[in-house]
Amino acid sequence: MGARVASAVAAAVAALMLTMPTAQAQAQDAGTPVSRPAQAPVLRIVLMRHGVRSPTKSPEALAPFATEPWARWPVAPGQLTPHGIAAMKALGGWWRNELGLDRLAARCPASAGAGAPLLVISDSTPRNHASAKALMEGLLPGCPEAGHFGLPAGQHDPLFQGSAGSDEEVSPDAVKRRDRIPKDGLDELQAVLIGGAGEADRQAARASGHQLLVDQADPRKPMGTLAENLMLEYVEGLPAPAWGRLDESGIGRVVELHNAAFAQQWKDDPVAARRRASDLLARISAALRAGNARPLAGDAQGVGAGTVFLVGHDTNLAAVAGLLGLDWHDPARPDDYPPGGALVFDLVAGAASAEVRLGIAMPTLSALRRGRFDAPGDMAVKPVAIPGCGGAWGCPLGRFADLVDQVIDTAAVPAAEPVRPFVR
Repeated sequence: MGARVASAVAAAVAALMLTMPTAQAQAQDAGTPVSRPAQAPVLRIVLMRHGVRSPTKSPEALAPFATEPWARWPVAPGQLTPHGIAAMKALGGWWRNELGLDRLAARCPASAGAGAPLLVISDSTPRNHASAKALMEGLLPGCPEAGHFGLPAGQHDPLFQGSAGSDEEVSPDAVKRRDRIPKDGLDELQAVLIGGAGEADRQAARASGHQLLVDQADPRKPMGTLAENLMLEYVEGLPAPAWGRLDESGIGRVVELHNAAFAQQWKDDPVAARRRASDLLARISAALRAGNARPLAGDAQGVGAGTVFLVGHDTNLAAVAGLLGLDWHDPARPDDYPPGGALVFDLVAGAASAEVRLGIAMPTLSALRRGRFDAPGDMAVKPVAIPGCGGAWGCPLGRFADLVDQVIDTAAVPAAEPVRPFVR
């Protein structure tokens, strides 16, 4: 590591205001703890999906795919629900304990300005703003001056939304193969949607004008969306999710279709992944290299922050995973991108060099349904190997930065981040 980077890291260590726990986070993978870094991270960046929302399409728009009416939601399509707000606040409480915020000298530390110990940045959609607000209420309860940074609703934020271009655009060489779709899962989802698994059920659904996923040449997009919608019904706490045809294990099976759709959309298509995540990954890498949050914050407001939350989307997690070749799938916890799930980047300063370590912190479906994360096993916390660093958990900072430079599209990285207003 060069002298400039080493100096920046050393300065960040000296300025760090937030004392991180050393062994609180343990993996729930098969019940086997995985130890966290012995030393506190210099900088922790938490890339998080927003909280529980309603489906992005109305029940009427989804009606052609199901023979019974879809569930009604308490909010407009694509918005955070009251349950989602409460769950994000509870998740903020889990992170408060994880980060040791109760040990701060000030009960209500600043959440804006150069001296803030933590920084929360959200995408500009209403559900992301609502998620960031609820997260901060859990992180710093009873602190009316606490807030987050984010562009106004409807304004394009390249950090989360990437460069111009539709998510539906794909590169000519992208591999979109039907034989990679889990057939058993597709058949089960189809049976849930039409109320039966037999050919007679399918014929009846066709005769009544319904669209069948199994009839489509490329069912990836609708199957992923519909599987996710059933998952959302479950974690929202609706009394009979999936028309009462699936329990939690069944929801877990069909949500694998959402994983499969995302794998082909973001992991198998480098053009789409670069368009969505180049700016995000470049800024994360720059912050890790600098040892502070300035490259993410857009100015000096977050320089002193030891922890940065980026409240984005499942597409951000999937696209970053695609660029870096990451895989954190666990059959025991099948949803790779649950609401509130996070990919965590830790910068750890050693005696001779700095290291980047990746991990996940994913709430279980049952915990999301309860809206609480205070029982053993409610959060899956474990390290994630970095293939570009030989599959190791930790990666030397310089090597990680080189890896990022190799996989991003610099043309998709704006010269500067937009100035995001402070929102309370």
